[in-house]
Amino acid sequence: MIENGFVFCSFLVVFVGGIFYMVDKLKWKIFDVINPMLLIYLGSAILASFGLFAQNEEVGIYQNIITVNFLPLMLVFLLIQCDLRKILKMGPKMLLSFFCATLTFMLGFIIAFIIFKGSMGADSWKVLGAASGSWIGGSSNMIAAANALGVAEEGLSYAILMGSIGYTVWMSVCLMSVKFGPKFNKWTKCDTSFIDEVTAKLEKENKDNTAPTFVELMTLLSVGFGVAAFAQIVSKILPTSGILNETMWVVLVASTVSILLGMTKISKLKGSTLVGNVFMYLLLAATGSKANFFGLSEAPVYIMFGLVVVLVHAISFIGLAKLFKLDLFTCEVGSIANIGGVTTAPMIAGVHNPVLIPVGVLMGLLGNVIGTYCALIVTQILHMLA
Repeated sequence: MIENGFVFCSFLVVFVGGIFYMVDKLKWKIFDVINPMLLIYLGSAILASFGLFAQNEEVGIYQNIITVNFLPLMLVFLLIQCDLRKILKMGPKMLLSFFCATLTFMLGFIIAFIIFKGSMGADSWKVLGAASGSWIGGSSNMIAAANALGVAEEGLSYAILMGSIGYTVWMSVCLMSVKFGPKFNKWTKCDTSFIDEVTAKLEKENKDNTAPTFVELMTLLSVGFGVAAFAQIVSKILPTSGILNETMWVVLVASTVSILLGMTKISKLKGSTLVGNVFMYLLLAATGSKANFFGLSEAPVYIMFGLVVVLVHAISFIGLAKLFKLDLFTCEVGSIANIGGVTTAPMIAGVHNPVLIPVGVLMGLLGNVIGTYCALIVTQILHMLA
């Protein structure tokens, strides 16, 4: 049993590092189905359920330090890379596709909640509102919304499980449907010439993949910690009402300031994504360490909920594709940019055509930018329907 706070933090680092080492080196097929996020959270929850982490004051203090302070740090480092000016260069069709996907996922959550709310707990609207963040941007948006809404550890378990299964099902459908692109495009009567124009614009920008220097890394850390501290200070003086609590203000202030900084030279600092992911996965592991894996009695309902969301999204998005004459590539990248974020949108873009990967990256970044805000909108709607 781990009773020392520093040992607890060290274990989380080793645990997260071990998961990613196995995923990268072992290449087991199970890792194609169960993503690292699910392994980290549920793995930490299982270890906690078997009593590995002592429920004493010292461990509790370190758990709170991580969950309270790593949240704004994660947001800053993941969002300062997002230059909205570059994203807007994708053109109206790309942006239309992305926001159609966003709206249909939000619609899916609302319809599924109306169907299943009688079978869920009283606070399920909070869990589902937070979960919608991962369907409209990625894991960081879900974690931010969950912390802002005060979602319990058990609820986050449901959100992650539902999102993982829903994503796996929908990603599989998208990959299998690539070969039907010409037929789909003929059915929607779309014009695909704009894709070549967008790609040509993006390929003009050379991407520097060199590692950050020591000075760049320290500058990046100073910006991240500075903005995170600023968000926490400001959140204490802003008014609170309803879901707008202190943690919510931390999320909103940190996100907004980071997005604004993303349109400055700060966005060119190297390594922000790597540092942001470190804080995100450690935050996820720390949250899991407070959970009870054996309490997931409502898991089947949440899984069915997720499948209904996917179904509503698919049907309504296909209808919008026909209405707005969208091609299959634009639809699939827009959809996966929502549910999978910046890590998987480039994958689906590359399946269609490797030169279109930059488009997937930018659409995934757009999901990171709006995901938390949209999750809070969904939460408010579900709260009204509860």
